Amino acid sequence: MEVREKSTISLYACNTIYLILQSQVDAQLLLDLIGTVLNQRFDIFSPEELQSRIYIAEWRPFMNLLHISRSISDQQNSSLFTAVEHSSELHSNSLSSVIRKVQEMLRQQHTNLPDDVATAFLFSIMCAAPQDIIGSFPELLDVVKTHFPSHMQFLSSVLYLQHDYLAEIATCWPDIFFCSLRQIEGNLDVDEAKCQNHSISAELTALSTFLNVTPFCALLPSVLSLVFSGPAKTGEAHALLLDALVRLIRAKLYESTISELTFNLRVILFWSHRLLLSYTRKGSNVLEELCHVCSTLVDSIFERIRVLAANTADLNASAECFQDIVESVLHHPTIDLPRSLSNCPDLTDGSAEHVEEAFTSFSKENLHLVDGFVVNLLSKLYDLLLLAGNDGQSLESLFASPKVMLEKILLLFKDKFEVCMDNGNFGLLLPNFYMVRALKKFMSPVRLLELVNWMFSELESRGSSCSAAFAPAAFVCLSVADIAMELLYDYLQQTDQRSESCQLWGLEIRSSDIATIQRVYHFILHFTAKLNLESADVCLLKMLIRIHNAERSAGQNTEYTAFHMMLSTMATNTPLSILHHCMFPTSKVKAKVLWLLLEVSPIHMNFFGQMLMKVLEEDTSILQGMDYNSDSSRAHEDSSILLLPAALSYMRHHSDGHMQCAEFLEPLANFYCEMLLGDNGFPCWKSFITRSIFEENFGDFQHESVQDMMDYFSDTLLGKSVTMLHYCLSLKEMPRKQRLEIVASLCPQSSGLLDSDVNDINPDSHKGHLKLTNKLLAKISLIRLLLSPPRRLSSNETASDRESKRVSNAKLNFISILVRTLDQILRNFPRCDGLSHSDKQQRVVRSLEYTVLKNIIELSSEIQTHLNQLKSIPFLNQFIRSSLLHRFNDHVTLKAIRCVLVVLSEGKFPADEILELILGHSHFLSSITCSEVSEYSAAFNATGSLLQPAPGILKSVDSLFTKKSEFHICIAEKRKIEMIRLLRILYDIKSRQQSNGLLNESRELSFLLLSVYGATLSETDLEIFNLMNEIESHECKTIAEMDHLWGSAAVKYR
Repeated sequence: MEVREKSTISLYACNTIYLILQSQVDAQLLLDLIGTVLNQRFDIFSPEELQSRIYIAEWRPFMNLLHISRSISDQQNSSLFTAVEHSSELHSNSLSSVIRKVQEMLRQQHTNLPDDVATAFLFSIMCAAPQDIIGSFPELLDVVKTHFPSHMQFLSSVLYLQHDYLAEIATCWPDIFFCSLRQIEGNLDVDEAKCQNHSISAELTALSTFLNVTPFCALLPSVLSLVFSGPAKTGEAHALLLDALVRLIRAKLYESTISELTFNLRVILFWSHRLLLSYTRKGSNVLEELCHVCSTLVDSIFERIRVLAANTADLNASAECFQDIVESVLHHPTIDLPRSLSNCPDLTDGSAEHVEEAFTSFSKENLHLVDGFVVNLLSKLYDLLLLAGNDGQSLESLFASPKVMLEKILLLFKDKFEVCMDNGNFGLLLPNFYMVRALKKFMSPVRLLELVNWMFSELESRGSSCSAAFAPAAFVCLSVADIAMELLYDYLQQTDQRSESCQLWGLEIRSSDIATIQRVYHFILHFTAKLNLESADVCLLKMLIRIHNAERSAGQNTEYTAFHMMLSTMATNTPLSILHHCMFPTSKVKAKVLWLLLEVSPIHMNFFGQMLMKVLEEDTSILQGMDYNSDSSRAHEDSSILLLPAALSYMRHHSDGHMQCAEFLEPLANFYCEMLLGDNGFPCWKSFITRSIFEENFGDFQHESVQDMMDYFSDTLLGKSVTMLHYCLSLKEMPRKQRLEIVASLCPQSSGLLDSDVNDINPDSHKGHLKLTNKLLAKISLIRLLLSPPRRLSSNETASDRESKRVSNAKLNFISILVRTLDQILRNFPRCDGLSHSDKQQRVVRSLEYTVLKNIIELSSEIQTHLNQLKSIPFLNQFIRSSLLHRFNDHVTLKAIRCVLVVLSEGKFPADEILELILGHSHFLSSITCSEVSEYSAAFNATGSLLQPAPGILKSVDSLFTKKSEFHICIAEKRKIEMIRLLRILYDIKSRQQSNGLLNESRELSFLLLSVYGATLSETDLEIFNLMNEIESHECKTIAEMDHLWGSAAVKYR
């Protein structure tokens, strides 16, 4: 057998063995076997003979494989990422002469055996020393790419066992290497001159091609070696090269199939295990960087698998790959590396607040590298398993092993908790707690509740459940209890509203589980009352919120009816003593707990009412907030306002459907009325609403409809404060003069906008929108309440003409302010159409717009007589122009304009001008036709009297309404109907005003209506028919000769 044949066989055998080694889930057995066989074979050579074997082509692959085996076994990373050393004295650089000879042969015309030349050339490469290959690499690649492109990938096989070949290329040929990466990324702007100033463009392209065709498994070790070599090899360009190479590897992953990705995942885990194991023994920045590279690649693989699995139709093939991935991950030795290696803070002498801060702020960055890698890997794996949810049988079999892993994690947590209980340092539990929190959505709520029950029992058995020294332990118990209840609440949702992770566990709630939940709830109450922990208050609040929400959805989900009943009973049986804890002193959290208890329990409602009425009768100074010092002047007021929602619930409980309260509640009404309308209350609006007690998190805002959003804002503390004043004024009359003075302070005559923040709102700030909307809606409701109190005044305060005019003027001023505010909102939040948007910001802004419109209509109706007596209506022009300019395609806005015009139909305003604005709008034609205007263009171009100029009309037609979507059609039809109704009102008012303008426009409008008229009994056609009659009845002398054709026939005739 010739040397080249021996070399080929040895190279193939060693490459294959090495690839198989990297693909093993647990490679130790194969690694030991490789080491044993090679050591036995090479032990017969002396050191000198062994060194000489590296220069013999057929021996070099075995020498490299032995070098890798020993480096891995001995944990020598410096050896693993470098090749076997060669003596420079023996380098002949014969490969350069071979390359020149090959080029010369290929240039000769009579060369008819290119395949033979290619074979001989590749054998020469395979037998050449690595240093010779690197030294001639650009020239070598150019020849292969130009003459033997199909053999380009073969070069990566020759260098596969040489981990440091990329680092050597970057050192010897930095310009070519750097520019080739730029070329791969398609970004030659950087260092373009440097790349072109050298006569290396061909070599640059060849290197780019080589990197592109090199397989993932051959490229990964060389990239890790390049990172390991650091700046010593690549200098200042190290970071740029690393980033580019990582993106190159990720690109290769995105081109792989699911089976290839599964194989590549095992290769990455092989290297991750080696690197993490080395890091646990002696950490370094370089090893940390290498581990982060592997973690990034793991993320990319799972991301790509999710995409491919979601798009594949072969569920069986996906299930097989998922099973392979599960086995590869969960049985990998990386998962079994030592846990909790993180540097944990010493919390032995820490207070409960200090421990809470440590647990809350502990993040992935605080974890040891090994712990962070494992948590991320498991999280990605479990996320992937959710894709198998469509096949219940596959999911059950796939999730068997992951369930065992989750049980191990909980057992580790349990063991560490016992250790922390013994030594009092709960800092040791932080990594385990983070792992449970990071993987919580994949865990069984029942198992977590059992863990919580065990933890509480541990505290109780040590007699420490009432000891402040064990407040940190209580916080940990409460945190895990909160996680368990959160998961349990998720299962109680309707099937289509549950999270995907609910598929992983079949929840069967047994009587023992119910007992466990009740016991956990009572422990939470115990820690709340005995240890006075804020974390216990928060945990109790979250639990009551979930019970409250579950109660509201109980009728929609009958799957767990008995469990819903148990939750309701559990909340109702809450000890009455908790009311005292929530009231004296109170806080934002306690006040919400109190309100929720009153909502679910009439017993607690009555007991709270008795307590509150007694406090009002004896001494209100005991209502002191826990966040204030005893000498704080606002402590009493803020505490009372925090208790306002609970007091409001009590008043509602004893009132009729018209907000008329029982007489015995008058002291309560007087108390809150004096507070809300006092010197520090609503009259000082800005200072009042900027109190910290009114700050809302808005984290639970998920509403879609306008009415739901209105209800949500009414339930905020600021909204309930206005509602409370409404109840108070139903019991206690307030002089008109005082009310108008407060309104004047809220909206001065010179005020431009309802709130100056309307000018400064950030269109991209969702929380900013919610905060502004909350303030504006509360202010609007408050002013409306003061201008139109809920109860008629007594006879001795019957309005005189002058006083009635004062109220009307105040309402008119408020309408003008609302119109200016609406105009500013429309300017800040433009919408190109009237369709509903899924965007949260748009929904919130739309609800605000519609509320303002509703109040403009209602206030105009209230002072209709006053407005119709004015020489001009001050707000109408701005309202009409702003609405048509910014919301012409919104049917709700069109309806609002119509309603206002109906109210003002006897007023003094030019209907002709409004008609002209509408008929001349660029979107008017599309709003009537609900389609493209190509069908109508020829007809209208004849006169062009409707909507001048005609060419501008045709260009401005919104193609959005040509879509066949049922949703779009519905909205377009609503807009069309409202537009026709608006035109009817305007023509009716125009006739009353005896105006003869717009005759040509009316004629064109009649023809347009005929062209879209279907002569059916539909709502739209009836409105069109009525409008045409309206026009003809007033313009009959001018358009009586109109041809009564309709639809497409009218268009064709025209």
